[in-house]
Amino acid sequence: MLQDHRKLINNLNLIQDYLCSFEPQGLTIVDISANSFPQTLDWLHSYLLQCIERGLLAACSESCNQGGN
Repeated sequence: MLQDHRKLINNLNLIQDYLCSFEPQGLTIVDISANSFPQTLDWLHSYLLQCIERGLLAACSESCNQGGN
């Protein structure tokens, strides 16, 4: 049982290191805690909506600059 627990922790650390490796590429890193998961989920939802809005604004701007075609 203890060995399974250590293996799980090791795998989670490996996943965390992998996901955090994207930070230098400009991706946002979010700290997630089991104690604050609902707040984290709310933050992620808001962030995703902001990204969608920025993408739509950029697409509309580009479309307008091309004469609406």
